[in-house]
Amino acid sequence: MTYNRREIGIGGSIWATGIMLTLSSLLILSQLTQQIQKMKYKKAQLRLCFMILAPVLIGWPSWVVLILGPDAGILEYVGDLFKGVILFIFVDYSIILIGWEKNEADSEFSQARAEGCFIRLENVKQICECMGSTKIKNQEDVSWFLNKVRIAALQTCIVFFCLLVVSVILKLISGDYLKYGDMDPTYGYFWINMFKILSATVALYQLFTYLKNISQIPEMKLLQIRSKSYMILLTLALTLYQSAIIGGLSRWSSISDEANYSRENITSYTSNLLICVEMIVLALVQGTIFTAEDYSLDLHK
Repeated sequence: MTYNRREIGIGGSIWATGIMLTLSSLLILSQLTQQIQKMKYKKAQLRLCFMILAPVLIGWPSWVVLILGPDAGILEYVGDLFKGVILFIFVDYSIILIGWEKNEADSEFSQARAEGCFIRLENVKQICECMGSTKIKNQEDVSWFLNKVRIAALQTCIVFFCLLVVSVILKLISGDYLKYGDMDPTYGYFWINMFKILSATVALYQLFTYLKNISQIPEMKLLQIRSKSYMILLTLALTLYQSAIIGGLSRWSSISDEANYSRENITSYTSNLLICVEMIVLALVQGTIFTAEDYSLDLHK
């Protein structure tokens, strides 16, 4: 059976979340307007604008799943695809910030400046100190390191797109093959989540390693890139892992009694409601940390 949206707890939470997402979307529109009106470093700010859209691109598909139930669960994978794209754009955005060269009132990207910042780091340290570090001595070392990070982020886009296609195919053949929300290994939903977690883990490890190192660059310290980026990456990481965790908990009847609702409904409702709440919080927080005034700073004085 599907969950009853007329129950005050379920219906109230869905529509309250929808109202908050609407207000968050208006806040995001205001943030985008501010960035566009004060466009001082176009190459970086255009990428930031797409990242600012994350709560809209991820939150609304999840809210539609809340309304329609597990039958619309494929939309979760659409949101996942946007997460992969945002991770890739984040890497590009941060590199462009590192190579920021300001000439009087104009700002442009300097590849030489970006490479020089990485070479001055001398070593790329892993998240776990026991895994050692990699020396960066020249342009080739910088290219190798950045390409590794880019590929780690890009593979999430490719993997998540493939998982979206697979989920659509399974759904078209028979909903019983996918069984959205049920973490039983005999169903496609389980394996799709396993591949998603594997891909996300590879990407996030490389991205957190990358962030740990670029946060040592003086210009990035001035922009407080570490705290800003951690907020985005940790939020995306949580949304990528939580559906599998919630699915596992629902399988063991730790969230709700299966006599009332099926595993699919429990997982679908809980996971997507949580994603909506996280995106609302993200929209509120990013409005205070990503400001157009950052691009008025003189990073190289």
